[in-house]
Amino acid sequence: AKSETSIGLSWSAPRQESVIKYELLFREGDRGREVGRTFDPTTAFVVEDLKPNTEYAFRLAARSPQGLGAFTAVVRQRTLQAKPSAPPQDVKCTSLRSTAILILLEALEKWTEYRVTAVAYTEVGPGPESSPVVVRTDEDVPSAPPRKVEAEALNATAIRVLWRSPTPGRQHGQIRGYQVHYVRMEGAEARGPPRIKDIMLADAQEMV
Repeated sequence: AKSETSIGLSWSAPRQESVIKYELLFREGDRGREVGRTFDPTTAFVVEDLKPNTEYAFRLAARSPQGLGAFTAVVRQRTLQAKPSAPPQDVKCTSLRSTAILILLEALEKWTEYRVTAVAYTEVGPGPESSPVVVRTDEDVPSAPPRKVEAEALNATAIRVLWRSPTPGRQHGQIRGYQVHYVRMEGAEARGPPRIKDIMLADAQEMV
């Protein structure tokens, strides 16, 4: 069972084992911070307070008096979509000609798919809904930096830089690559302009 903010898990209890607790680990997508839940023996558990329309990865292990057993393979499930919490803002209409108007919806989310329908009203009430038109707003620059940037020395002349992609909700498009800026430091002062290295791989997460 699942809803916009919860996912229900079920399983069969291990055979010939005395289970005293279950340990559940889950995370948002592949790169979120893993969260743990511990609960008494059962064969079903509902994880709540999740984000709508978001995929989560789950792993489960049983604990016996002898210790914690192996975790299961990862199970993935997505929460249901939720209804928008507010109507579109700044709706504007302009007459194009005697038989047409232009409707402009502003303050929408960047790089987001919208489903648009129209309904005609008279004093009697609404008519049938039109066929939906699906349109996506344009891409924009990410509004958040890459996460978990780390640097480690490999040897006397090389440094490895590691990072994670920006938060999905703030990417505003398809990530096509990264730029790594680096500059030589002497004490607390930079020496010369920063150098820039382009990594034109959308899934790149390290550079040497």
